[in-house]
Amino acid sequence: MQINPDKNWYKSISEKKALPTRCPYASVERCPRYFQSVALHEATGGTALDPKEEKRLTEKWENSELWPRLPEQATSAFIAGEKLSFILHFCPEFTYQRFGLFCTGIGFHTDEIDRDAMHAFLKRENVPMEDPRWLYAHVTSEHYSDCDMYSLIQHSKSPFDNNQKTEPWWREHAAKIVVGIAIALAGAVFKLWFS
Repeated sequence: MQINPDKNWYKSISEKKALPTRCPYASVERCPRYFQSVALHEATGGTALDPKEEKRLTEKWENSELWPRLPEQATSAFIAGEKLSFILHFCPEFTYQRFGLFCTGIGFHTDEIDRDAMHAFLKRENVPMEDPRWLYAHVTSEHYSDCDMYSLIQHSKSPFDNNQKTEPWWREHAAKIVVGIAIALAGAVFKLWFS
């Protein structure tokens, strides 16, 4: 059975897992996958991200342990000719905003012949109009809790500020260091005084 990854489907999974309805990390500042999806908005037929903002966020996330190290892991949009062919590894929060479905991948019909053949099949099989195959050749549904970034971000040392400076080692022990120095000085003074 084909899943229709719409808002009701997404909400029901969130409720079953006792999670927030929507992903708490769906922000360009909180998740590299969401950022990559937004950065490819223009490739999906939308507007482009401001170049300065894209450069800043790219630098931020490239220095993160969460940034994909292999091209196969990266969020990608593939264009054949001048037409969007398919998208992979997108944030389901982004795809819902852009395409109306919570999914990580979408394959688009290659042409009218491909689309018409799929529509003929769906009509023969009495498939309801809510089925995403009426619009797309293939959809890979995904709830945010199944996204590989979700658990990584939850357990990341510093998921939201990857350029955050760490405290120097001595700061945690500053009081002990001061007391130790004071005792050493007092001992030296005592030794000098009574010798």
